[in-house]
Amino acid sequence: QTIDAKNKDLLKIKVSTTKMGQMLTDKRQLLVGLQDEAVSLRKRIAYQEAREKKLRDELSDTKKHVSRLKKHCEKLRLAQTISDMPSIEDYVAQKSDEHELQKKIKQWETKVQLAQTEMRRARRVAGGGSTTKLIKKTA
Repeated sequence: QTIDAKNKDLLKIKVSTTKMGQMLTDKRQLLVGLQDEAVSLRKRIAYQEAREKKLRDELSDTKKHVSRLKKHCEKLRLAQTISDMPSIEDYVAQKSDEHELQKKIKQWETKVQLAQTEMRRARRVAGGGSTTKLIKKTA
């Protein structure tokens, strides 16, 4: 009976050893998988950190560029206010005045032509001298 009991105990130990060996194999495979995943995650973290650094550098450069552009805009605004360029309203008013003056010039030219025509007609009626000499003198 002791041999049977020892055989049963030996069988139990073999079964438990086999189960433990299988469990250790499974855990070892799980560990290898987790180590591979850790390596992959470390690489991904390194890539993301490098990308973050690059983006921070670009952001810094962009902020500096925006700052330079704002300073340039302020200089241009200041130069524009200092310069003696008329405002848009002044420009429109000047154009309107110019248009009115051109209309007056045309009116006066028409009046001069009418006066010259009237003068020629009066000379012809009065005795007919040379009208070209008078016109040249008035012009």
